Amino acid sequence: MVAGGTMIAEITPPMAGTPGRNVLGKQFGEATDAVSLSVSPGDNVRQEETGERTYFYAEVEGRASVTDGVVHVRPVSYVENNLERPMEVAAGHEVHIRGSIRSGGSVSGEGGVIVEGMVEGGGRVEAKGDVVIGKGVVGRESRINSGGNVYCPFVQQASIVARGDVYIDGHLIGAQISAGGQLVIRGHGEERNGTAIGGRIVAARGIQARRLGGTRAETMVAIGPDPELAGQIRTVDNALKFIKVNVLRIFRTLGINDVDATHFKRLIDTAPAHQRQPVMALLAKLKALIKAREQSMQKRKILEKGQDELYKLAEIRIRSASSRTGSASSPRRSRPSSSRPTSTTGR
Repeated sequence: MVAGGTMIAEITPPMAGTPGRNVLGKQFGEATDAVSLSVSPGDNVRQEETGERTYFYAEVEGRASVTDGVVHVRPVSYVENNLERPMEVAAGHEVHIRGSIRSGGSVSGEGGVIVEGMVEGGGRVEAKGDVVIGKGVVGRESRINSGGNVYCPFVQQASIVARGDVYIDGHLIGAQISAGGQLVIRGHGEERNGTAIGGRIVAARGIQARRLGGTRAETMVAIGPDPELAGQIRTVDNALKFIKVNVLRIFRTLGINDVDATHFKRLIDTAPAHQRQPVMALLAKLKALIKAREQSMQKRKILEKGQDELYKLAEIRIRSASSRTGSASSPRRSRPSSSRPTSTTGR
């Protein structure tokens, strides 16, 4: 939380790198120059320039955050008790619930959500920002959907979908987790902390845990596609299907079966005078569709390449193993060797 008028960020110019020196004073290594940050003001943030430095000031009291290089300060709406009904958060606001979200309760909004208690009995959270749960998420119908990161002590039989990372301080039991970033089950204290038993876990950028799997429940763990990239690929695929249908329709109308400039010219030259203009319009539309198809296919290749790069970097790290998943090691690491999703299923 920040007060109105508070300076919340300062951007300094990048500095030239200097080579390192060893204990004898001899220079070693290559210097790397600092990189300029790309940051811009968002909701309720004022930007000021002084010399080579940039300052950001909060214009209202609220919670400060940085999302995709944009600095925001959003006022916070408080709910003092348990939430047992649907709640829509005002645009540009975040919400802080002092109690729990229970059966019949749900919250949705553009900002972040903090719940000091639990999400239980089918409670739901839909937020474009980060979601912080103080005491866990339980119940098969309970769901968290976040456009940012999710922070939670434990999850039992519930579902979490996050565009960013998912951080669990305790454990997962029968949970359904999908993360566009990484899943980290930190695990301190109790023996079951840091573990995932049962359920289905998919993360695009890696998984870290103390132990995966148990003796009674099947646990599916996978490095899967980034949800945002997957959504963009689906959009491109839908566009390609639309183009294909319309190209075939024009082919049937003109009585052709391929794209040939000479054939096009002959169609125009041989068409009756009153049909020449409609034929030319159809051919122009066909050319536009072919161009759009080439652009869409190129975009798909770029998206697939980005997904492949994520697969190469993603890892599954297990600090120890249960007796039914193999011999213990510290840490165990698994990395996909191709663009195909990597998964492991065991008891």
